[in-house]
Amino acid sequence: MRMQDWDAATSMCKDMVYAQYVDEEGGSHHSPQFWADYAECLYWTGDDPTKAASKAQEVSETLLPDEFAEPPSPVPGYRAGIALMKREQYSAAISHLLASVRVRPTAAAWSTVGLVAYRIWCRDLDAKYAQMSFEALSEASVRNTEYPETWAVLCLWHCRMRNDIVAKRSFQILLDRVCPDLDLLLEVGWAMLPVHVPFSFAAARRALSIRDEGLGHYLLGEAWAKDDNAAQGVLEMAISIGMLWQDTEQRSKVVNRAKDLCDELGDAPLRESVLFAERKADQKLEEYYEELKHQEKRAAEKAAMDAMT
Repeated sequence: MRMQDWDAATSMCKDMVYAQYVDEEGGSHHSPQFWADYAECLYWTGDDPTKAASKAQEVSETLLPDEFAEPPSPVPGYRAGIALMKREQYSAAISHLLASVRVRPTAAAWSTVGLVAYRIWCRDLDAKYAQMSFEALSEASVRNTEYPETWAVLCLWHCRMRNDIVAKRSFQILLDRVCPDLDLLLEVGWAMLPVHVPFSFAAARRALSIRDEGLGHYLLGEAWAKDDNAAQGVLEMAISIGMLWQDTEQRSKVVNRAKDLCDELGDAPLRESVLFAERKADQKLEEYYEELKHQEKRAAEKAAMDAMT
């Protein structure tokens, strides 16, 4: 695990957690630390760590002497909560995150509770989760003022409540920190459009400075349009269309939005530039699928030749 060879570590941890330890009386024992390590490996390999994390939290015994036994870790519950949140299993995610907090309260876990509760609030329009989200985010901000995701979700929360002044302040604090979750940063940028357009520009440009991708250009284009410069916005969206050549669903949204702006402007040449970007993206996607077919064909031919020798 220290070498971050997660595939090899996963295999070793799996062997350890399922081998169990059988004492002289024939009783089998598990180690919570083994389960915690296994959950961590599964998280980094992209597999589901939920069951392993649950085991790490349920098992109270240890195989180590008392002087070497490690205290319970908050990490397994946090990892399981993140994985469940990504699958939109929000209630289960909150349960695991709160289990992590009970072991040891951290800003990361409280902030993620706030984000999950915010998602439920947006989905179900239940004010109970708005309150839960705000309380969790407040706790996270007290424990660690430098954790950027807390300020990102606080900004979303205040935008939704139309507390514009507090939303702006939350965004300023966020921008003073490095937000590793660029998708969350872009979401904040979209939320700031009706509040303060310059902050949407700032969010898009910060995200693009870290990772140049189509969704960042889409937000930047929308910010230009909101700032009464629709022509510049369409040009940014044309860039986005080209970069989203694999994401046909998202690309279709950008194309339709750019066409609408062109129609509002009555600018036929600008509309043609959007259509050209769309044709180039379609062409690139077709070439990609064609190359995949060629690779499959070559692999099949090689397998057939190997079988004959």
